[in-house]
Amino acid sequence: MHDDVIDKADKRRNKPTINNLWDEKTAVIAGDYLLAQSLIKLSEINRSNLVKTFADVMKDICEGEIQQHLQFNKVVTIKEYIEKSAKKTALLFALGSGSSARICTDNDYQIKSMENFGINFGITFQIIDDILNLENTADKPFLSDLKNGIITAPVIYAIEENPEIKEGLENENTDYNKLYEMIIATNGIKRARSLAFDYKQKAFKNLSELGDSIYKTSIIELLEFCFKRD
Repeated sequence: MHDDVIDKADKRRNKPTINNLWDEKTAVIAGDYLLAQSLIKLSEINRSNLVKTFADVMKDICEGEIQQHLQFNKVVTIKEYIEKSAKKTALLFALGSGSSARICTDNDYQIKSMENFGINFGITFQIIDDILNLENTADKPFLSDLKNGIITAPVIYAIEENPEIKEGLENENTDYNKLYEMIIATNGIKRARSLAFDYKQKAFKNLSELGDSIYKTSIIELLEFCFKRD
């Protein structure tokens, strides 16, 4: 809900957002309410280290949002893009997989492997999400990232091949349709998909610490689905 307010999104998974149905104030309060409810549930597990872990991740996510805001229309490196994606998205995946591992085992190596799995899974998810936004098949409005000044992996690669795209982004009267045509004429999307594949493989290797089970199989299927979704 808070993310929809920040992005000024009208829809979330093809359904009207709270800020669209009512207003931003209602969406912020509703989000705060759900956050409070989640903290209540978390405290019932009686593991104080998990509460701190969740708080630390929330802090990092906020830092990631601020970092993205400061990078408005700024062409960053792939390394900077990955760092931002890790904070903004992948840490949530790592929180889920790592916290579950902490509840199930005291094996620090397995816990770390599952946290790394979440990071690599989350980065894979974000790259694919950014590709879909350029292919007009994403949950978000078409080209919303570009219009919001968010420079993603496929665009970074596209600019490396065609610097005129960067000039177009810096123009006050940006023609986004023209930019789109210039981007898809490069290998930007192809290279971004290859980057996502690399992170998917890293995530798959992280699972080697787990014994074979229906749960491991389900996680692998989820990872593959994430990479292949359209």
